[in-house]
Amino acid sequence: MTTTEREPTPDESAPVAVPPADEDAEEEPITGSALEVEPETHRGRFRMVYLLLGLILAVAAGALVYLLNQPASEPRGAFSPWEPQSEEAQDRAQEIANFVGANYRLDADTQLVTVQAAPPRVQDFPLTAVAIGSAPGGATFSGDNIPVFPAEDTIVYILCGLGQECAIAEGEPSEARQRLLRRESLELALYTFRYVDDVDNVVVFMPPAPGFRPSYALFFQRPELEDLVDRPLRDTLTAELTPLPNEISPSEAGVIDRLTQPRFFGFQFQQLPNGTVALFLEDPTSVTPQPVEPAPTEGETTPEPATTPG
Repeated sequence: MTTTEREPTPDESAPVAVPPADEDAEEEPITGSALEVEPETHRGRFRMVYLLLGLILAVAAGALVYLLNQPASEPRGAFSPWEPQSEEAQDRAQEIANFVGANYRLDADTQLVTVQAAPPRVQDFPLTAVAIGSAPGGATFSGDNIPVFPAEDTIVYILCGLGQECAIAEGEPSEARQRLLRRESLELALYTFRYVDDVDNVVVFMPPAPGFRPSYALFFQRPELEDLVDRPLRDTLTAELTPLPNEISPSEAGVIDRLTQPRFFGFQFQQLPNGTVALFLEDPTSVTPQPVEPAPTEGETTPEPATTPG
């Protein structure tokens, strides 16, 4: 079957002028060959559409297969590959204490301290408030200006060595060892704020120097560390493995000091008229650690106050 090709117009969408009909011309019957032109044209167009649809489906299927075979990416903002599994807040805190404490060591064979998570209590007395009388650096508060924080949303950690009054029995207290204890305290606080709901404050009691009673603590508040809790822990504490006391890099030492020294206090407990107890925090330089042994008799000397806890 042969059809006559028409010449394309400059614009396929433009209207085409139709010549006037010749009234004297005989009306020619429409033959079968004329009717066959249009269906053949439509079939060609349909075939083209089907080919395009098939191509689109093939590309979409290939893209889907590619995406499904990509490795799963780590969730954005993942804090740590480990997290506590208990449901109760106090149990989760003890899991954190056990996990973090096991990673800190005096040497390859000796754990630095044991870590005990505890509710806010002093012996048999409930701890109802944490008050700041003076801040590290010397700023003091009094009267209605004393910052007071409810203890009900507080988790307490106790760092305890094997010596008397939780002192570390091995070795000598040093700045490097104290910095490692402050690093451990910071890590405990970050894990707690990340994985224990409804906790706004973390208090970490430091081990004393041998021969003295505990006198120093760190006090962390959730709003001050919120940005660090929302990012991976290794962005803050960058060492791949927990360092030994003398292995902390200068860059990480700077981070530890910046985040912990302003939160390092001397402490004492004060009983309130209602029978509860408040934890009173002070500038650490204003605190004199108390010796464990009773006051010396005549001729004996009092141990020098410990200026480096831990």
